[in-house]
Amino acid sequence: MKKALRVAGLLLVGAVIGLVGGIYLGYAYVGRPMQAWHALATAAWAGNIAQHQYENAGYTEAREALLHYIKVMKDLSSRPELELGRPAHTDMGLAYTRLALLSEANGNATEAHEFMQRAVDEARLGGRKEPSEEKHRSFVERIYRPRVAKPPGA
Repeated sequence: MKKALRVAGLLLVGAVIGLVGGIYLGYAYVGRPMQAWHALATAAWAGNIAQHQYENAGYTEAREALLHYIKVMKDLSSRPELELGRPAHTDMGLAYTRLALLSEANGNATEAHEFMQRAVDEARLGGRKEPSEEKHRSFVERIYRPRVAKPPGA
């Protein structure tokens, strides 16, 4: 009887140690990488929505989507474990450029200039050596369809 209890006790202790070790290893090798994948998927999804809204929606919806994308990228770039750094700043610079072109097409020159300045600043943080408004404008206009402001009531 004592031998059976001892064996059962050792099996129970081994199961507990195995369970704790399995949880730890599972988190270390699956949980942490999944958090990074989740963050990248969030950025990709927000960027995709922003692009579609920029190309197809009205001014307000496109503006909100781009601002949301910038907010997501700022949040993710503030997490050092993701190591987004320069690419995040480059993406934010392009988003600010799209916002500037959108504001310009909507007739808001002051806001367009502010967004373009932010775009140039983000490009500098992203590692671009000589960012300028003209370079950003021509790059974004080549890649994305420029927005045309819709007349009121249309």
